[in-house]
Amino acid sequence: MHRRRLRGCTRRDQAATPSEDLVERNFRPAAPDRLYVADITQHRTSEGWFYLAVVLDCFSRRVVGWAMADHIRSKLVVDALQVAVWNRRPAPGAIHHSDHGSTYTSWAFGHRLREAGLLGVRG
Repeated sequence: MHRRRLRGCTRRDQAATPSEDLVERNFRPAAPDRLYVADITQHRTSEGWFYLAVVLDCFSRRVVGWAMADHIRSKLVVDALQVAVWNRRPAPGAIHHSDHGSTYTSWAFGHRLREAGLLGVRG
């Protein structure tokens, strides 16, 4: 049986400037709602691809925000972030860590981060 290798969800925007690394690989914050990490996963279904964006609180290791869609546009990660903000109400200055994918470097996502008072970091 031959299995195809998946390319993954990350599509890097070469024009995007990487953020400063505020996490420095330390994913153990001292309190809840200070450090969030986010990612997207894809799954094949009988009707096509299904995408799930999640936001995790590193302190509790719990999912605090999520969104599902049949696309991988910036709206997907903006919606997941919005759920996290509604659920947890993080204080200004909390950190949101993600990869360099174009969804996380989009104008819409950066705008929502700034509205929520969060600092965006891409590792």
